[in-house]
Amino acid sequence: GYYFAPSDYWDYQASGELREKNGWLLKNWFNYNSNNKLSGSLFGSYEDRSQSGAKEWELQFSHRQTISPTLSVTGSGNVTSSPAGIDTSVADNSEVYDYGTVVTLTAVPDADRALRGWTDCDSTDGNECTVTVNGERNISVTFGYAVTAAGSTGGAIAPAIKGVLSGEMSSFMVGPDSGYKVQSISGCGGRLSGALYVTGKITGPCTITASFAFAGEAARS
Repeated sequence: GYYFAPSDYWDYQASGELREKNGWLLKNWFNYNSNNKLSGSLFGSYEDRSQSGAKEWELQFSHRQTISPTLSVTGSGNVTSSPAGIDTSVADNSEVYDYGTVVTLTAVPDADRALRGWTDCDSTDGNECTVTVNGERNISVTFGYAVTAAGSTGGAIAPAIKGVLSGEMSSFMVGPDSGYKVQSISGCGGRLSGALYVTGKITGPCTITASFAFAGEAARS
């Protein structure tokens, strides 16, 4: 056999077998490792069976990589991860995961706060961000003041909650059911403009309240 290791990061090994009546076999290994963050191996063999005339190849490859996604938080709230490892409530904003691991991050707003948005996620669903660890990731989450909306029978106002930064304005969709109309709507210093309720500049948590009535009833001022 033969072994060659020119550095701490990779090595090569080869061996062979010569068979008196049944040909020969050659095997090769190539291994690599970089600061324990990525490692892998490549194995190949070739066998020639002279009696039967058969020839056989074999090739195997394996790779393992660990990557540390980092997370930044703006506003009042925390984030945890599954698999476990990230928990911003204890100032743990990064974790090392194997390459290809699917990580779900969950945002937990403080009281009177709500999620405003994520960046660098593969997908989002409510307060969750899903990311596949396939490179260095810089994920951020932002929390804002909780602006909530409540409707009544006969219509809807959506979404039910938004995270809005101080000094920003926001809008909510208002939709009466068939045969109904908006009877009254107020809150958060806003006004109704067509099918949108546009808030004033947000300075703290607030609630928008909408009520709906049959289209034949008089609207309340």
